[in-house]
Amino acid sequence: MHRLLIAAAIAIGLAMTAPAAAAKDWTRVTVAIEGAFPPWNMLDASGNLSGFDVDLIKDLCVRAKVECDLQSGEWSSLIPGLNAGKFDLIMTLGINEKRRQVVDFSVPYASGVATFITLKDGTISQLPKTGERLNSTTRARPIR
Repeated sequence: MHRLLIAAAIAIGLAMTAPAAAAKDWTRVTVAIEGAFPPWNMLDASGNLSGFDVDLIKDLCVRAKVECDLQSGEWSSLIPGLNAGKFDLIMTLGINEKRRQVVDFSVPYASGVATFITLKDGTISQLPKTGERLNSTTRARPIR
């Protein structure tokens, strides 16, 4: 079921990316990816793209029966390249309001959860709210 949702999200993303979508031959898709965001995407020792996103898009392209051309590019050039028609979609682009003004998004396919680790018997483990989930989307109060 999870894979079906991912495939549907990519299909929706492909359908919404180019203004001339009806005129495009969707048997070949150009996918932009930064190539500098491990473990999601990176360049290996041979200069080839690798990582979770690369494996995911390759699998989705096989299942969708489309040929995918993966291209790495500078982070700051990805959205302008998409809007100029250089790419059909971008992988690993976080959703925020500023970006929503210029591009469409599929549903998220993954969540990058961050974790802090400390020694179990260390002094930090005794801080208030230890073990509770931290909501990083709300503004924190200043430490006094």
